[in-house]
Amino acid sequence: MTSGKLKTMSNFLIVLRFFLIFTTAVSFNSHADLTASEVNTVLAVHNNVRSTVSPTAANMTRLVWDQNLAAVAQNYANQCNFAHNANRNANYAALSPNTGQVGENIFVTTQGRAQALNGSGSAVALWAAEAVDYTFATNSCGAGKVCGHYTQVVWANTLRVGCGITQCPSIIGLPSTFNNGQLVICNYNPAGNFIGQSPYIAGTPGSQCPAGLPNVVDGLCSPAASAAQTATVPGLPWLGAGVLGLCLMAMMIKLSGKGTVKI
Repeated sequence: MTSGKLKTMSNFLIVLRFFLIFTTAVSFNSHADLTASEVNTVLAVHNNVRSTVSPTAANMTRLVWDQNLAAVAQNYANQCNFAHNANRNANYAALSPNTGQVGENIFVTTQGRAQALNGSGSAVALWAAEAVDYTFATNSCGAGKVCGHYTQVVWANTLRVGCGITQCPSIIGLPSTFNNGQLVICNYNPAGNFIGQSPYIAGTPGSQCPAGLPNVVDGLCSPAASAAQTATVPGLPWLGAGVLGLCLMAMMIKLSGKGTVKI
C-alpha cells in the first residue's frame, strides 16, 4: 500500500475512532432506561404528591423531567450499589448547564419493575409515605424515623427530576435476599433537604410562585403554556442531601415493607 493510501487509511481510522468515542458518549449522556410511559408515570406520581401536601404549599413548583438527571441516575443504578453517588453533582454538571447540587433518593424492592415504579409499593409512594412521621410546624421527623426522602420529593425549590432503574443480580451493601431486586434511583435539581429550612412555604396554593412560573395548575407553580415541558422521553437520619452530599448509611437504612429498603 502506498504512503498516500496509508495516510488516508490512518485518517479514516482516527475519524472512526473519534466517531465511536463520540457516539458512545452521546449514548451515555442521553440514555435513561425508563420507557416514555414509565417516565410519565413517575413524573405524575411526584407531582401528585407535591400537589397534595398538608398543609398546602404557597410556592410548590411542578417538576419537569430532566434527561441529564435521568442519565446520571441510570448510569449509577447500573452499578448496583446500595450507597449514595458521591459524584452525582460532578456527573450532572458535566452534562447539564443547570447549576446547583443534586439530591438523590434510592430504593430497592424484590417486587417487579412495574411495582417498583407505580402503585402503593413503589419507590415514590413509599418515599411519600414518610409524611406521616414528618411535622411541618416544627420541621422535624419523629424519633427514630426517616423523613428525608419525603422532604426531597416535596421540596418546593426543586424544579427537575430524573430517575433510573436496574434489576441487579446482586446489590453491593445488601444481603442476598435482595438479589435480582429492582434498584430505583431518582435525582433532583436543585437539591433539597437543607438543614434548618422547611421544604416549602405553607399557604394558599400558588400564592407565592417564583418568577418564571406564573401559572397555577393543580396547585403547582407551572411555566406559561408556551414554555411548558412534558415528559415524552423514551432527627439525624434525615440530614440534608443538599448539604452533606452523602447520607449516613447505617442510620438511613429502613425496612419499608416486605422486600424493600431505601436510603
